[in-house]
Amino acid sequence: HEKPRQSFVAQCLDGHPGPVVAATDYVQMYANQIRPFVDRRYVVLGTDGYGRSDTRKNLRRF
Repeated sequence: HEKPRQSFVAQCLDGHPGPVVAATDYVQMYANQIRPFVDRRYVVLGTDGYGRSDTRKNLRRF
């Protein structure tokens, strides 16, 4: 029986204990795509459409 293959994400995190935080200036779903491959606490921070301003109106003022 072969040992199950380890994902690239799991290989990168191997030997680095603790939670994983992903930060993106795009929507959270972008970073959430790798969630199934992270075997520990995984927190995603993202703008979800707003970015630098809380509303489109305020963004246009900038």
